[in-house]
Amino acid sequence: MGDTVLNRSHSHPPDWQLRLPVQVDAPSALKAPAYLLRHELERLLGREAVQNRGKTVIMLRMDRSRLRHSEQYAVRTADRRVELGARDPQGAFWAVHTLVALLERGTAQRTSADTWLVPGAEIQDYPRSSHRAFMIQGAWAASEQAYRHHLRLLARLKVRYVAVEFGSQVVLDYDPSIATGIRLSKTQAKSIIDYARLLGMEPIGYLNLLGHLDRAYQKPPYTAHGGIMIQDEQVYPRFVFPILSEMLEVHGRLRWFHCGMDEANDLFQWLHSQGYDCARLLAEHIRRMQRFLEARGVRLVMWHDMLFDQSLQEQLKAPVGPANGGAPYFTSKAIDQIPREVVLNYWCYDSQDAYPALDWLQRKGFEVWASPWMAPFPLVRYAQQRNAPTMGTLWADPPGSLTSETFTPVPALYAQVSWNPQQFRSESDALPAAKTSASQTLFCRARWYTDQSTMLLLQPSTGRTQRLKMPEQLGRASEQAYGIPFDLSKPAVSSPPLFVQEATARLKEATGVLLPNGKSLQVNGVNRYRGEGELIVYTAPLHDTGTNIFGAEVAVDCQGFVTQVTGMGAGSKSIPPGGVVLSAHGGGDQRGYHGLLSLQVGDRIAIHNAQGERIFGAGALSPRELDIERAIRERTWQVRIGERLERLWIVLSSVLSAAQDDLLGEIIADYRDGASESLPVRYAHHVLAEGHQGMLRSLTGETWLLWRPDNRFPLVVTEWILNRREMPVERLTFAPSSMGAQAGVKIMGVTALLATQ
Repeated sequence: MGDTVLNRSHSHPPDWQLRLPVQVDAPSALKAPAYLLRHELERLLGREAVQNRGKTVIMLRMDRSRLRHSEQYAVRTADRRVELGARDPQGAFWAVHTLVALLERGTAQRTSADTWLVPGAEIQDYPRSSHRAFMIQGAWAASEQAYRHHLRLLARLKVRYVAVEFGSQVVLDYDPSIATGIRLSKTQAKSIIDYARLLGMEPIGYLNLLGHLDRAYQKPPYTAHGGIMIQDEQVYPRFVFPILSEMLEVHGRLRWFHCGMDEANDLFQWLHSQGYDCARLLAEHIRRMQRFLEARGVRLVMWHDMLFDQSLQEQLKAPVGPANGGAPYFTSKAIDQIPREVVLNYWCYDSQDAYPALDWLQRKGFEVWASPWMAPFPLVRYAQQRNAPTMGTLWADPPGSLTSETFTPVPALYAQVSWNPQQFRSESDALPAAKTSASQTLFCRARWYTDQSTMLLLQPSTGRTQRLKMPEQLGRASEQAYGIPFDLSKPAVSSPPLFVQEATARLKEATGVLLPNGKSLQVNGVNRYRGEGELIVYTAPLHDTGTNIFGAEVAVDCQGFVTQVTGMGAGSKSIPPGGVVLSAHGGGDQRGYHGLLSLQVGDRIAIHNAQGERIFGAGALSPRELDIERAIRERTWQVRIGERLERLWIVLSSVLSAAQDDLLGEIIADYRDGASESLPVRYAHHVLAEGHQGMLRSLTGETWLLWRPDNRFPLVVTEWILNRREMPVERLTFAPSSMGAQAGVKIMGVTALLATQ
């Protein structure tokens, strides 16, 4: 396959040699994708890797005779030569992203100082829809780099258009004091938009300009009651148009600007209470925004929900999705008063057999976009059958949206169905591939190691070491990743204690959960799909619940103690070693949902069977059977080093999963002079369980995934830069925590870079 599950490999061509330097050859018509290719190769291989004349030639070419579809591209590798063909410049961008993704996977093998052996590829593909957009909800993004990570993921997934919501984080000349959050300068915000264009995506402007001012600019007296004071004509020249003008300046040339306008209930409730005609005010607001943007060559896009009344459901005799324009203010009447040049963005997050409200909007003469969220397949397929553009959404901010079991696969799910609706039947079928494509992009190593050095390979189970002069002796290592040698043949294996292995053995009999207050909640099943209103117990051999965000989940350790409680908006929680996750849907019968939310970290629960016997948690095992201190002592690992070290690459895994962020122990470097330093080891930061195709919780670059040819699940590699390179490290120790001992942490391999003289 190519860089994502969207590509179709038609053969298995032989590996090819990538010899440095690389020469990129492209006509002037493909100047932009050629620039991107050079930029990415220099990032991976070093600034000197790309030259005007090279030992490997990568050719970008237009091929309109063979490639007949819009955005179609082809990638073909041969020894010291790569051919990237495209129907149009956009297809050339996709060819570049495919090639770069092949390199980023870490399966290339370094064979000499300037040569890498790379898996061959022969790929040809094209999208079935021309308008594939995605919105980055970045109103509370944590950093400038977080936006860039999200943009890079979307580009690798071949998303054509991107809407970046900055919220109120851009410092505007109009009034710098109203900016919030990380307070990006306009120059910084422009650089983020320019990065999207560099990657081959076309930006869509976005700023809430009606309600939802929790994610937009606020400035009394122009904003109040949750929205913009649209009843006052002076709000436009004195507030709305000045900030919109600066946001247009930040984005540069645009075709569309999305002004939000959804869920403005608080604003219209107040306007209605003051006696205003809410439908007239909304229609006039939309017309003003449309005229302002149209004069600048930009089309207005807005969400649909304030233009829908729930009575439409009776008219269409089918669900219509969000409808917030009904009684008592009836803003839905504005729909017949607004220009048909306005693009109405229909959003619906429920999986339905049909979406007749989309057809209804089209019959009224509007261009309609369709926006799903967590389950994009049904709506995207329905919209594409009606030639309606689609825009995926993810209502979580980066970087958290990129390090979550629940959220991270969402862009890939959308990209899969919008690129080729027939490739997968459903989200569940597509989820493994979505996780793989997302994780391979986000958690690859950003730079291939090319420096001259001496490395030390360690066999964790025996303590034996092997010196390798790099890169000349790299071939002596049993395997490598990004040119870094590893010996993973003899790991130090730590199995979970017997009490952990037995803790969940009888859970298939579970019928109830006994809370600390003595009340019992009914259990509807074990390790199965969670239906509406149900409470399900999840445990080994599963690694996580796989649930959606519409419920509450409680992680419980093997002794029955609550370790995490999350409500609506989380989902797919990792299962503690020997423990369970109690998961209750938030709809229907909500007794289970509210019962779980009554729990606090540190509470102890029990699970019982139909006979009332406690089969898990409090009262199920005796204190003697729970000898955790002994388990910790028996699973402490230590090995002698006796060398001055600059950095370590540590490969860890575990037998059982743990909750995200759980502390599993620490790696300790003891120096010869008695000093030491340590690295805390946390689940999903430095460790994933065997077979757990999860997401890492960090995008800092200190950890990355090692994908091995014979293993579909990755290993986590942690790069640890030591502070005292002048003093020999006498020994390395892994000291497990209670949770680490229970999970069975495995020291798979350790590679050290020796400090230079």
